[in-house]
Amino acid sequence: MNPWATISPGRVQPCSLFSSQKMNKGDCLVYCIANAAASRTYVGWTNHWARRLRQHKGEIKGGAHSTRSYGPGAHPLFHVQGFKTQRHARQLEWLLHRRHGPGYARKRKESMMTWRLRRLGMAMKLERFTKDAPVTADAGLVTIIF
Repeated sequence: MNPWATISPGRVQPCSLFSSQKMNKGDCLVYCIANAAASRTYVGWTNHWARRLRQHKGEIKGGAHSTRSYGPGAHPLFHVQGFKTQRHARQLEWLLHRRHGPGYARKRKESMMTWRLRRLGMAMKLERFTKDAPVTADAGLVTIIF
């Protein structure tokens, strides 16, 4: 898979995983980290990508309890950046967590990573993530797949 592939709508930009630069004030991103060995994934949102990834890896305090066992095996699968509000980012996060509805169920023998990428592709093709969300195509979101 091309590491800079995009799931439209949106555009792709190179991104440093460990950039110490904080994003613009108010900007948020939705991300998915994975542990390939355990076939586990975690979806969340943040306004400081580098810090949040280090928290999940256990390098600094904080992070989700469920990812502490990932250790150094945790790596980013994708992130979607460009959300202007936390609410909009959380609407995509909620959608990526859903496990019901047409086409949302995990297919038999489908890995969690494949399922998350498939769900992201479905979500990005929707007009809106939720009925109250801004129009997806107009939001200026950037999808990066690692």
